[in-house]
Amino acid sequence: MSGFPSVITVAEINGANGIFLAGEARNFAGYSVSAAGDFNGDGIADLIISANGTDTAAGAATGVAYVVFGTGSPLPATLNLGALDGTNGFRINGAAAGDQFSKSVSGGGDINGDGFADIIVGANYADNAGTSSGSAYVLFGHGGAQAATVEITSLNGANGFRFDGAAANDYTGRVLSSLGDVNGDGVDDFIVGAGWNDTNGGQSGSAYVVFGRNAAVDGNFQTVLTAAQLDGTNGFRLHGSLAGDMAGTAVSRAGD
Repeated sequence: MSGFPSVITVAEINGANGIFLAGEARNFAGYSVSAAGDFNGDGIADLIISANGTDTAAGAATGVAYVVFGTGSPLPATLNLGALDGTNGFRINGAAAGDQFSKSVSGGGDINGDGFADIIVGANYADNAGTSSGSAYVLFGHGGAQAATVEITSLNGANGFRFDGAAANDYTGRVLSSLGDVNGDGVDDFIVGAGWNDTNGGQSGSAYVVFGRNAAVDGNFQTVLTAAQLDGTNGFRLHGSLAGDMAGTAVSRAGD
């Protein structure tokens, strides 16, 4: 097998050496991208792509995310994200105008312990706990038929859940990441940053670790989990020490 050329241009992508995933004008497709794991359980890895500037029926800059399914079949040189139909991937619509849903996206690992990979999507301008308090959404992977469009407002604890930040202007969900199994219960956990939180002074910052759970054993997640509800059994809060620290403006899995 020959090696890669030292330079490859977008014009040279042909489906055999890669694929061009095309968004629409002013949608900011690709602002954030991530491996999604095997969301649909077909044995092939999938990916998630943001388009946080997208207008929807909910209003301007609601934001959408696209999940593109991996495949063992030949790929086209170009795939228009707007053409995903449920068989090759799907679209997730954000909740409200101005949320910029999907400004951050990440694979989540298996947060509910059902054997399918899940995804996490941030909406740091969401107003659920005050103006720009921010939220993160977990959508659970599954087998079987997939709808071409998913409304993130349809999450009900069984198919995913919403995590809300603590206070206005925290911008919770601006960054997020899978963590693997932090508490050793065999289920993957995740972290959500809130770098503008003021717990220990202006913009001292915070991050929130949310524990996964085996839903088949422990029951479904609640539809909405808030930062204030983290109590050590379902996750915990990490607060910056001093004003201006902006702890939580970047988060990542650290390994062992």
